[in-house]
Amino acid sequence: MKSALAFAIASVLTLSTACNAYGQNPPRATVLIESGDYEVSDDLQTTMLRLHAPVTFTTDKDSAIQIVTLSTVTKSSGPPPA
Repeated sequence: MKSALAFAIASVLTLSTACNAYGQNPPRATVLIESGDYEVSDDLQTTMLRLHAPVTFTTDKDSAIQIVTLSTVTKSSGPPPA
């Protein structure tokens, strides 16, 4: 789950860096976070705000420039079922 969050942060930062190349008042990337886990979504938004990334979060899928889809995978430490 942490690797998915790290990948999402890297993706959003890459997009925001590309938008930042426009000058002193860069356009802000509009991002929609699709996740069933609202805690992870809130963590991602909080991290991006703390990093001062030039992004705006939205709940409108039509206005989003980038859609981040987060999912969790549970791995078993035991052997696979027979």
